[in-house]
Amino acid sequence: LMLYTYCFYWSTLLLSTIGDVPLPTKRPEYVFVLFDYMIGILIFATIIGSLGTMISSQNQSRQQVREKMDEIKRYMKFRAVNRKLESKVIKWLDYLY
Repeated sequence: LMLYTYCFYWSTLLLSTIGDVPLPTKRPEYVFVLFDYMIGILIFATIIGSLGTMISSQNQSRQQVREKMDEIKRYMKFRAVNRKLESKVIKWLDYLY
């Protein structure tokens, strides 16, 4: 059982890319360090997942803004709005979003 604990410790150490740390000498130390590594990896994965979700959400909202801008541009072309007013409207919408 100690060999399995050591192997799991070694693989977790390798996966977490933590370098020169003192090796635990007793079994309770191995268990504590493994638990500590796993909690650290879990927290890191949660942070990375949250960042990914946040970036995805921003991309989705930008896409919605682009679609609204395209609709407004098509409407202004359909109504033959002059270029100066069209430019002002686009600048105002850029300012808003």
